[in-house]
This record gives sequence, C-alpha cells and structure tokens, in this order.
Amino acid sequence: MTSTKDLPILCHDVIFKSLFINNVDLLLMFIKDITNLNFKDMHLYCNERPIMRDGEKFKRCDFILRNDNHIINIELNSNYYDTLIIKNTCYVFSLFSTDASSGKEYNKDLVVIQININNFTRFNKPILDFKIIDNTYSNIYLNNIEIFDLDIVKSSKVYYNEDEKGRNYLKWGALFASTTLEEIDNILSSILPLEEKKRIMDELRKITMEVTTMSEAEALREDDKFRR
Repeated sequence: MTSTKDLPILCHDVIFKSLFINNVDLLLMFIKDITNLNFKDMHLYCNERPIMRDGEKFKRCDFILRNDNHIINIELNSNYYDTLIIKNTCYVFSLFSTDASSGKEYNKDLVVIQININNFTRFNKPILDFKIIDNTYSNIYLNNIEIFDLDIVKSSKVYYNEDEKGRNYLKWGALFASTTLEEIDNILSSILPLEEKKRIMDELRKITMEVTTMSEAEALREDDKFRR
C-alpha cells in the first residue's frame, strides 16, 4: 500500500473514502463540476464487480455511486502503467454490461460515467472527456458510456500559475494534488462557505491523523469495512 507521504492527501484511498462517504454533498459538488451533471443524491454501490466467467480476474473499483439510471465510478490512479487504461475500461464495461441487461431486456437509459483522478500526466489538457466515436471524430457510437480524465498534476500547475482559477475543475484538480492541509484549506475557501469549510477541515485533520498512524493491516481492514 502506498503511504500518505508518497501521495497527495486526498489521493490516499482511506482518506478519500472516509471524507466523501461522510460528506456526500461535497462529492456531488465535485461530480457536477467535472461532468456538468447535477444530482440531488447518490448512494454507494457495491465496488466489487462480479466474476462473469471462468478465469476472469477479480475486479474491485475504488468508488461507485448510483442515482436512478446513472452509475458513477471514481478511480484514484496514483501511477501510470501500461495496463491501467485497460483495467479502468474493463470496470466501465463491466458496470455497463452487468446493469444494462436484465434477462432478455436492455436498459437503454443506463449511463455509466467514470472519473479518473490521475496523479500523472498523459495528455496536454487538465481534463479530457471521452466517448466511443467513429474514426472521423464526428459520430458518437454509444451515448451511455463516458470517461473523464482529470490530470491533477497539470490542473495544479495551471491553477497556481495562470489567471484561470475560476474554472471549477482546476480547483478540484489542485485540491486533489495538494500535499498539505494548508493548501487544501486555501482551495476549499473558494469552493465552500466558511463554516462548511471549517467543518470539513476539522474532519480532514482528524482523518489524516488517524491514517498517518494506521498500519497497512489496519488500512486493509478499513477498506474491507467500506466495502461491507
């Protein structure tokens, strides 16, 4: 398991889950600013994907929420490796194939969205929005699946170095790239009202203190508790 010293604070799995499970409104605000979709509520969804055939690899997503016909899958990607995109895409299609089909019928209204919070740079933009399209880049093949890649490294650089702080996705990118509570406090000031920000920061200080002293075994137990 990667230690808190190796990752920005909110990219630590236990901290991310502990904070956002207890503050769903903050999570919905993040989803809205990234996807432009405004949800009134969301509920946690099983983050273990069923094994559909013999020999299939076990799949455990980081964070899955559901609202009616929308499924939101959030992945914290701390490092890039050759098969990362394949793995994350498998999650998206597994979610879609499991929930879009029911017996002989198909749910044409189901939408699966994946938000990748990437602690690395692959492209030249802070955020990219992907859909399945043809090779002319003009015709969308399927509207039901969408993937957002948020580059928190690039977002943070743009947020601090250019006069474009008003764009909300840059705020979130810089927030997730933060390595100190002071940085998080400053950015949250532009996102939340004062009292709400104070409450979140008090909660975050408590969580980070607990996680800093948490052993790897305890962190795994915490993750198991989340999954249950």
